[in-house]
Amino acid sequence: MVAALLLAAAFLLQSGCNLIPEEEAELTMPVNTPDEVTYTTQTVGRGDVVNKISGTCYVVSRRRYDLAFTDRGGYLAELAVSQGMDVEKGQTLASLDVDSLKVEIEKKKLAIEKLKVELEQTVDIEEEDNSYRIARLELQLESQNLGLENLKNQLREANDNHEEEVVLESLKTQINQQRLAIQQTMLELEEVSQEKEEKRNYSNEYKQIDLKVAQLELNDLYDAFSKAVITSPISGRVIFVDENLAVGDYVNAQKIFITVADTSDLLFEYTGSNAANIKMGMEATLNVDGKDYTATVVQTPSSVPAEEYEAYKDTVQFRIEEMPENLTTGRRANYEIILEEKKDVVVAPKNAITKYLGGYYASVMNEDGLRSERDVEVGIESATHYEILSGLEEGDVLIIE
Repeated sequence: MVAALLLAAAFLLQSGCNLIPEEEAELTMPVNTPDEVTYTTQTVGRGDVVNKISGTCYVVSRRRYDLAFTDRGGYLAELAVSQGMDVEKGQTLASLDVDSLKVEIEKKKLAIEKLKVELEQTVDIEEEDNSYRIARLELQLESQNLGLENLKNQLREANDNHEEEVVLESLKTQINQQRLAIQQTMLELEEVSQEKEEKRNYSNEYKQIDLKVAQLELNDLYDAFSKAVITSPISGRVIFVDENLAVGDYVNAQKIFITVADTSDLLFEYTGSNAANIKMGMEATLNVDGKDYTATVVQTPSSVPAEEYEAYKDTVQFRIEEMPENLTTGRRANYEIILEEKKDVVVAPKNAITKYLGGYYASVMNEDGLRSERDVEVGIESATHYEILSGLEEGDVLIIE
């Protein structure tokens, strides 16, 4: 009995212990370790800084002539050249259809001949008319003089015969009247002679003016005829012909459709934004077909005449003293010009320098590994580096990223 009780007590004791919950294990909190910061850096050093510009230029002629029909448009009757053709000075390059102009010229020539004939006829008729009047007056004057002499003789005879006073006075009156008639005829003769000269001068001058006007009009027609033909102003090469034009097409006045260049006087020409930085007399290196040549700047926007500035405001021309052989207009070359150069100066890469609001600053890593910002003063620059005037020293570590 006692044994049974002891067994039951032991069982209960064991069961009670199982009913008490076990103590949970202590939780461990995670620890966040910050990632290690890494930078891309570069050390400030010394070196050379070269500020240079480069670009592409092309062979051009120093003398180029853009050609057009200046005064009149018309239908193209002849186009005698093509691009690349060599031409001689005075050679016909193109012409307009001028058949109607030829007709006008012939008409004007005939009009001039007609005026010449009219001038001769008018002078002859007036000469004949005036000559007749003068001859008539001269005969009249001669007759009046004879009549005067006759009256004088009668008066002398009457005096010799002691004629009555009435007869004598009558003869004297007749003599005075005859003298007045003679004076009147002489005045009329003088007037006719003067009129003849005035008429001659006036008529001749009037017709001469008509003739001069007609001749000027003919000259204008000849001038228009000559301007309907384009000839080469120089011996050279045709470097441009408008491919859209053909014989029979209408060409507007002032339309440039042919350009002739003097191939004996060639230059290299660059057009672009770099022109503003290039000065007269600068030395440049030109690479032509893989070979370098030393060239000199011979024209800049500031050196051209004011009336040509708009056309050349972005243009620079280079001349090589000894031009490569077999150059043709349009040939391409590369140029390079050193604007400024500093040797053995403190330099920093441009990608480590930040420009902001007109100033410059850089991120520098201190000896303890901390980052700081510094104001920087820069000098000249190359494509990749700045010259450092202040704010950085040789050996400083720049943070790029």
